Amino acid sequence: MTDNKDETNEIIGFAGVKERAEDTARIETSNGPSRFIMYVKNYEATVTYVKNKNLNEVGQYLFGKDIVEFNPEHPYFPQTTEGRAALRWHEAIHRADKWRYVSWINAEFLAAIETATVYVNNTVVMMDGKTLIVFESVLEELKQLTVEDNIAVQDILSALRYGKNDGLQWWHRAEYWQSDNTHRPIEVFANMGTLDLLNGKGLDVIKRYFPELFNAYRRIVR
Repeated sequence: MTDNKDETNEIIGFAGVKERAEDTARIETSNGPSRFIMYVKNYEATVTYVKNKNLNEVGQYLFGKDIVEFNPEHPYFPQTTEGRAALRWHEAIHRADKWRYVSWINAEFLAAIETATVYVNNTVVMMDGKTLIVFESVLEELKQLTVEDNIAVQDILSALRYGKNDGLQWWHRAEYWQSDNTHRPIEVFANMGTLDLLNGKGLDVIKRYFPELFNAYRRIVR
């Protein structure tokens, strides 16, 4: 892991020139679909990064403006190379989704999200006034993942639960999921794509518990 001290981070976005080049070379070892890797690399290489110290998020891809905003002064801005890589590729996959994959209108993917949503909601109970996911095996597996994988898997669970408080760390508020019906598919897609690109073991968790969702995602990016 590397401290975030590269001054060129001010210019490039989430990472400095050297770190960015090393990170791009690293995904050549990705087990993800080769064409998907190629497209995401191209969309990331040509995106415009804009620093915004007033941004309430660590970073975001603006679909309308086709830019990535980031706030290096945000308290949760990644302080490790792994964290910055995950954030960088997550936003790049949003861009690839806009221009190539359009996950939010893919009927199979949307149906798979609903199937996964039903499954999650059927395995939830109330305990001590709080909503907790019952399938402890998933929670145990989350503990074994890297921080970056954990964030991606939890964000997918958050989308499936519309951000309801399940005792986990949700990265989007309930209002975000409910404000636009495209938010769930684009975030689920970006999180699965990031796991795929970076050989995240969290993707195995998704594949095991939500096989229809995994298969629908892979058919989009193949």
